[in-house]
Amino acid sequence: MRRSKLLAVVALALALALTNASAALADPLSKREWRKEVRSICSAGNAEVNSIASEMFGDLGEGEEPTSEEFADFADEVVPIIEDMVEQVNDLEEPKSYKPGVKKWLKSIEDVAQRIEDDPTVVNQVDPFKKPNRLAKKLGLRGCV
Repeated sequence: MRRSKLLAVVALALALALTNASAALADPLSKREWRKEVRSICSAGNAEVNSIASEMFGDLGEGEEPTSEEFADFADEVVPIIEDMVEQVNDLEEPKSYKPGVKKWLKSIEDVAQRIEDDPTVVNQVDPFKKPNRLAKKLGLRGCV
């Protein structure tokens, strides 16, 4: 009886290992599929960020700027969303030809997120996501940062 339970556990562990191995060996997404998935991730994340921005800064009058404390609160809300978006994109299996570009793009987004954490007023600069946007366009992505 003990032996059959042990064999069942070993069989289950082997099945899980094979499932994980087959998932790891799965073909990467096509360029079109990858861009579609990434756009979906970006769209959801951008909507969340825009909602937070409207909620936090929507009552500001013309020419009025948020306080440094308000910027810090905004950064506390937004940086985890940005990091989650990067993680979701990173979890996708991009086409082989995209790997170097995706790596640069995600790193540039992480760099901006770090700058925002270090100095939340960065979000008020002219275009803190200029470099990530440029790199996204090279990957066929627009409005994804």
